[in-house]
Amino acid sequence: MSRTNFRSNLEKVVAEVLTATLISWKHESEKLKYIIPTNKHTYIPDFFLKKYPELILEAKGKGHYVGCNMNV
Repeated sequence: MSRTNFRSNLEKVVAEVLTATLISWKHESEKLKYIIPTNKHTYIPDFFLKKYPELILEAKGKGHYVGCNMNV
């Protein structure tokens, strides 16, 4: 696992699981642009999976919805 500054211990655990299962990843490496409804914003997801570029992984703590957005 590369030296990375995670924002939470959960992000670190997710990175360890991805590494242990041989899934290459990049942490907060890209910004996504979005508009609500007329204001422009950017968002930096936690993980981009190199082998699965259509997947974006966001680590959230207890009580948060866990989902997947696949644009395929």
